[in-house]
Amino acid sequence: MERDGHVYERTLRAAQRDEVTRSVAEWANALTDEQVSAELQMRSLFISPEKSSYRREPPPTQRQTPQQEESGVEEGQTRYV
Repeated sequence: MERDGHVYERTLRAAQRDEVTRSVAEWANALTDEQVSAELQMRSLFISPEKSSYRREPPPTQRQTPQQEESGVEEGQTRYV
């Protein structure tokens, strides 16, 4: 009898997981490509925090003004900290 109870509980949990999986799949299938792209981009910021501190270096052939060298940012560039 006790074993049957454990089997029932495991079966019930598996069915609940399957229902959640189905719900998520239906939700994901309803998204547009733009929504998926935005969601992935947002999640990548949480997954890869090192990208938020990324600083693009100028090509070696470009010269910087002393002010730009001091700030580390060229005109028109964005510096993420």
